[in-house]
Amino acid sequence: MSKRYTDTEKWKKQWFRALTTVEKSAWFFITEQCDNVGVWDADKEAAEFMIGDKVDWKVFIEKVHNNIEILDNDKWWLKDFCKYQYTDLSPKSKSPPIISHIKLLKKHGLYERVMKDLKGIESLNKGLKEKVKTKVKNKEKVKEYISELPIIENESYEKEEKPQKVIENMYFKLFGELFKDVPNYNYSACRKLINKYLKDYELEKIKQLINIWFYCKIGEWHGYNFLSIQKDWNRLLIIYKNMDLDSVNEDEYGIYKKNIMFLNEQYNKTNEVKCYEEWRKENIKQKFTNVSASG
Repeated sequence: MSKRYTDTEKWKKQWFRALTTVEKSAWFFITEQCDNVGVWDADKEAAEFMIGDKVDWKVFIEKVHNNIEILDNDKWWLKDFCKYQYTDLSPKSKSPPIISHIKLLKKHGLYERVMKDLKGIESLNKGLKEKVKTKVKNKEKVKEYISELPIIENESYEKEEKPQKVIENMYFKLFGELFKDVPNYNYSACRKLINKYLKDYELEKIKQLINIWFYCKIGEWHGYNFLSIQKDWNRLLIIYKNMDLDSVNEDEYGIYKKNIMFLNEQYNKTNEVKCYEEWRKENIKQKFTNVSASG
């Protein structure tokens, strides 16, 4: 009988709370029945038989917060499975389980992608530990600090609540979605810039400006290097002012989404219900198009 780690924090996440009881059962079934690198054969008939109820798989895939990717061979992949289950997938490892996992990832064509993510996490951990070493001179204290240092794992970017971290997490997420890679990020210089903007602008406004920077391709010329946002800042402010963006947050959109799904079920309708991030992205793109056309 195989055993796996589970994220006990998922019950606090809005996307998971929004799942119905049947959809939560489907999530648990997939996480327990996938192979050792998070790939599931998508045997929906077997899943429904085991769960004991029908699952609207189209709605389910939209509600799982982009945690599942449908591969070219129609298999489903839990994108953060390896980051959460394994801290080391080094090709130099002589451990039979690690060697087996690497072979399986290569079979699915996912090895390069997973290794990039793990290297990004390893780099963040290394930077965090080096920072502690420079601040603490006593060797015994260094050992104590490092041993108690939290390791950054799956979805760790979401755990910090400070405004500076919120902005960094958002940037890493949007960059990863666009390039499927970890950005070259100068922590010292970028955090000085973030703190500078936080003195002059509300956090929500900065988040909106970064959304526009990515979704409207304003930062394309500079390769979305975070420090280059300074060159686009005045233009972003003008665009933001003209777009007159509404302030619908994720929780408010979740209520709207539930209502649409309820109406679909009651009146046998098929109105499309996007996840919040997709809706927000399209909303910004459309308003940018309207502003550009009117200008």
